[in-house]
Amino acid sequence: MTSHFPHYVLMMIVVVILYFPMCWLMASISGWRRLASSYHNDGPFDPADWMVSRAYIRGALPFHSKFKLRVGADRQYLYLRTWPFSFPGHPELRVPWPEVSIAEAKVGFWRRCTVRFRECSGVSIQLNAATVERAVNQAGGQWKDGQPQFPT
Repeated sequence: MTSHFPHYVLMMIVVVILYFPMCWLMASISGWRRLASSYHNDGPFDPADWMVSRAYIRGALPFHSKFKLRVGADRQYLYLRTWPFSFPGHPELRVPWPEVSIAEAKVGFWRRCTVRFRECSGVSIQLNAATVERAVNQAGGQWKDGQPQFPT
């Protein structure tokens, strides 16, 4: 006796049941959930210009996640956002610039920046240096000698 229940429907149900808990687990392990507890965005999320960059986030465990990250900035905040359908469970972040420290390094042929956060000392995000430089410029700062410089 054969079932009339389509196999693709069963497969979609299994994917949904497994996908969302895995995304939540990734957010917890990678450190994004710790960032969200300190820097969750409660206001409007509309920087003038968005940049998309490949990002690596490292939490307290010897584990890192790789994903596309939308980056925006204004004079007060650095905005970070994952693609909502790709990574549910990763809320939008709004980090005040004084809470951010940035270190530039050359990795092979590429310049990368490691962004660290004062409230979440064990979490870092590595981004393309051109993306970070553009965010600093959007915030009214300048990029000099691999470090952001903001007017006082």
